[in-house]
Amino acid sequence: MEVALFFIFLITNLFVVLICQYSYGKRDRYEDGMLMGVHIPAYALEQEEVRKLCTKSKREWKIFNRGNLIVSILINFLCFFDITVFLVVYVIWMAEYMCGLWCLVIFPHRKMYQMKMEHQWIDERSKKVVPMDTEVSDFADKRPWSLKWHLPILFLLVLSGFWYSEIWGGGPEFFGDRILFFSTLGISVLFLLFHIGIQRRKDDVCSGNADINLAANRLFRRSWTIGLVTASWINGSAWLFLAFESRGKDWVDPGVYTAYGFLTAAAAAGLLVPVMWGIQKRKRILSAVTEPYSVDDDEYWRKGWYNNPKDPHLLIQDRLNSMNMSLNYGRPAARIIMGVTGVLTAALVIWVIVIILRFENVDIHFEQTGDTFLVEAAGYECEFTKEEIVEVTLLDRMPEDKFIRTNGGSTEDYDIGHFKGKETGKCMLFLDKESGPVLEIQLKDEKIFVAGNEEEDTKSWYQMLSL
Repeated sequence: MEVALFFIFLITNLFVVLICQYSYGKRDRYEDGMLMGVHIPAYALEQEEVRKLCTKSKREWKIFNRGNLIVSILINFLCFFDITVFLVVYVIWMAEYMCGLWCLVIFPHRKMYQMKMEHQWIDERSKKVVPMDTEVSDFADKRPWSLKWHLPILFLLVLSGFWYSEIWGGGPEFFGDRILFFSTLGISVLFLLFHIGIQRRKDDVCSGNADINLAANRLFRRSWTIGLVTASWINGSAWLFLAFESRGKDWVDPGVYTAYGFLTAAAAAGLLVPVMWGIQKRKRILSAVTEPYSVDDDEYWRKGWYNNPKDPHLLIQDRLNSMNMSLNYGRPAARIIMGVTGVLTAALVIWVIVIILRFENVDIHFEQTGDTFLVEAAGYECEFTKEEIVEVTLLDRMPEDKFIRTNGGSTEDYDIGHFKGKETGKCMLFLDKESGPVLEIQLKDEKIFVAGNEEEDTKSWYQMLSL
């Protein structure tokens, strides 16, 4: 499991850092009449303060991204020492990287916009005051990929939820499977919603040439919709593969989960490759423009994000990263989406932290009330009666078996929750790994392994169950 986590997070981190380098690492270049995402005339590039801003931004970006690339690789080795420490460090690193990235992108943009306004580098003829669409956008001969291509994989995912019956009717030991299923389904639905937004987005006016405008906007929609459909199919196929390999089986080889992780990572490539191809192709098309048609809408981007109440479109292309789509924060729906996303993200982070803290100092609790017994630790519990007990055994150590965690937590010191053993099958573990003997409780429908925080505790529980 540690090896699988190492490679999954390593690939993910490299994707994140290298893609951000590709996306944001060229902001100091003067393209399409813009520098740092701000329209300025070409002669302004000779200004000393502009050159200093570019040099400073480039130096800070290089230090930041290279440093985080090294850190993103090194922190993965914590998987082999302590999973809890790794998760805490990983969350801290991701927060640092996102905040640092935001600052390095937004602050130079705001500074550049401030310079523009101070020097009045504004061409009123090109100033955009209302949304503008190319007049020939409805005559594209190559349409974007249709929404209908999302429907088969969504249908198969929903159908697999019923076929993999434990998703709906299984016990808490299938919590992990449910998380993977609903995450996969949610991501494919999100791709569908983005597809709708891409098709409805306004066209960019790149030049006074209608044919060039048509080709550029057609490429944008086509590359994005190809990427979204491809990513949705790979993402859905990852779950279908996992469901087929694990349905009805007491043991699933860890290699299956590793393959699932690689497939989900491949979904990112399925989205990015067509999009990057479209961006490069679009640049070649626009290179044919002899008289650029510069549309200055910087006032709507002055804070680093788009805010234009007059624009009816919710989703537009990001000014600071052509590979991104941005929300129009002048629309109430955008603020609602970001508010809900922020709350859900904060709740998820708090939930993860609470779970991690539960496993810092685990107290394994065992009690008897009449003929009922209760084992509890770190929020997981198992309750059973004397009639359900088939056999009780005190072992010197855990059986030689391979266990996969299905709903629980594991650290260097503890194994708590629902597991599956290759030989043992479905079971629950409440183990302090340093405690000594292990209490094996065979119930009618599952097995429980308990090792208390102290050796004497485990022996006393064995005596309690043997009476």
